[in-house]
Amino acid sequence: MRYINRITENSNQRFILTGIDGIRIEARLRFMPRIRRWMLDVIYNDVCIKGVPVCNSLNMLRQYRDQIPFGISCISIDGIDPFRIDDFKTTRSSLFLLDESDVEQVEVDWFE
Repeated sequence: MRYINRITENSNQRFILTGIDGIRIEARLRFMPRIRRWMLDVIYNDVCIKGVPVCNSLNMLRQYRDQIPFGISCISIDGIDPFRIDDFKTTRSSLFLLDESDVEQVEVDWFE
């Protein structure tokens, strides 16, 4: 599990996640002020995942686990989903990149 430390309080952010050997993930985070929610888009090879609501989850990309060799986890210190533009900057909420073994461990520990 790798902490994603590039997140700022900018409402529209793009970055490349390269924390897993041989894997390049394009990510986009958007803050939607009217609904007070962060949204995530991910592109990996030919898989394009758009509009994932960022919420407290061990693997927000769990439904795609058969299509991608990674996951993304969101954890907030108070258990409340990120709803402010500065939640990641202040580290009230944090995102983590999960490699294949992390995703498997989440499945074994929480869904079997």
